[in-house]
Amino acid sequence: MTGGASRVGGLIGRVQGTPTIVDCFWDTQTSGQATSAGGTGKTTAEMTDDATFTDEDTVGLDTPWDFVDNPHDDAANEDLWSIGSLNNGYPYLTDNPVPSTGVLGVIAAFLLLKRSR
Repeated sequence: MTGGASRVGGLIGRVQGTPTIVDCFWDTQTSGQATSAGGTGKTTAEMTDDATFTDEDTVGLDTPWDFVDNPHDDAANEDLWSIGSLNNGYPYLTDNPVPSTGVLGVIAAFLLLKRSR
């Protein structure tokens, strides 16, 4: 990268203004980035564990993501996310599943946009 490393981050390289960045994670191991201008870094093991996204004791998680089968009793029931053997064990949107052929590489960061209720 040219122009210096001041705009490099695990999930977000640079923030302008005061955006709200919540319930967002990136994989510190696959990205090689220990810091970010927003979000919470997790290990690969944490990124492939549904508890990271659904257990309210998780550092960096305010509102559980809505997973199929409601692991850890996430409150919503729209089943937006799934996790398992697809996508190398990382979460994926259930309406847009990852091909099982492994064509896609590891997705190191996930951004959940909160829906207004």
